[in-house]
Amino acid sequence: SLLNRNIDEIKRKEFLENSSKQLNRIEWLIKSLLKLAKLDAGAIKFEKINGDINKTVEESIEVLRAKAKYEKVDLRFYSEDFKILMEHDPNWLSEAIINLVKNSLEHTKKGGVVEVNTERTSVLTKITVKDTGEGIPKEELPHIFKRFYKGRRNKNVESVGIGLALSKSIIEA
Repeated sequence: SLLNRNIDEIKRKEFLENSSKQLNRIEWLIKSLLKLAKLDAGAIKFEKINGDINKTVEESIEVLRAKAKYEKVDLRFYSEDFKILMEHDPNWLSEAIINLVKNSLEHTKKGGVVEVNTERTSVLTKITVKDTGEGIPKEELPHIFKRFYKGRRNKNVESVGIGLALSKSIIEA
């Protein structure tokens, strides 16, 4: 234990770093669960603006740029349209995009690509996240946005299956 005076400085530092990582993870989990609960209760008041979706997407991706670099994954953004104006809450939409892209990064091997595209059609505005990861088995597709669902191939022991569920709740709301 850290209180043990006989522990050397290297072990003490390692213990503190691991503790810090776990506390950050617990904080993220609690905040995500609270966000889900608020969305369920209709307690979130979205602050929508008629803003540029491309700007919101680009800012979301920037948050994950360091993670992509660390994981040696090429993170790209592309839009055929210079500007796509749409009424949306940039903070909440960003939350949804970050969760989707983070999930793609975690399931893409080194040297792979995660690409985010935006597109405006006459009917809708579409944000697409594609990756060169292992893919999702067909039988699991109906379940990936369910809370606490973890795919069979998900080797990430730290995953609790909440990020995609949160993204889905945000988009639906």
